[in-house]
Amino acid sequence: HKSRTAVESRIQKLVDKGVIRGFTIDICDDRCESYQSAFLMLQLRGNKCHLVYPQIKGFDEVIHIYSLFGELDMLLEVQCKDFEAIMALKERLLKIEQISEVKVNPILKAWR
Repeated sequence: HKSRTAVESRIQKLVDKGVIRGFTIDICDDRCESYQSAFLMLQLRGNKCHLVYPQIKGFDEVIHIYSLFGELDMLLEVQCKDFEAIMALKERLLKIEQISEVKVNPILKAWR
């Protein structure tokens, strides 16, 4: 029960303080139910995430990219039209010089 101006002011203060770091829209149309999602686990040749990221950030299939500490170097969340498209993406990734291995883990169900 606040005015629009009061709400905008409060949101702006949260943005200025860094509490809110961004805004996004996540729209699921009829197609998204039929898409295949997966996590791709990447092992790199050396500590090369900073070289790989610029090469894959523009891939349409890639939803999120994470750099990791441990046995895996990077984790990609991807969404493709089908499993074959995921495997084609894997082959594209393996052509990147710094990537030595890609493991594919298709998502069977997302619990919400």
